[in-house]
Amino acid sequence: MDKLQLTGLRVRAIIGTLPHERTTRQTLILSADLYSDFSAAEASDDFHDTFDYAAVEKFLHDFTADSSYQLLEALAGNLANGVLKEFPLIAGITLRISKPSAPRYAECVTIEVSRGRVS
Repeated sequence: MDKLQLTGLRVRAIIGTLPHERTTRQTLILSADLYSDFSAAEASDDFHDTFDYAAVEKFLHDFTADSSYQLLEALAGNLANGVLKEFPLIAGITLRISKPSAPRYAECVTIEVSRGRVS
């Protein structure tokens, strides 16, 4: 299985359980490992034999920016499942979402979820 990585996607979103988090957008940083078989694209050098990573990037951004989850767990799981639903050539995804404003002493808190297609 081959992997394409998208890293450092910054998105402003409503996320969190505290009252101020429900009204003020916060910066989230997303990274995704996207798994697929690139052998057809390798052989053909044809854009139609792979997925459009710019479209995946836009999907990740727009889904997150338009969301209003309380929990990173809910956002991450629903976003990963949405990618698999929207992009049939992606066989699996490992998605990381960092919330720099969450911890008091650490640089950020990051959640990681992995999802794959059931055969």
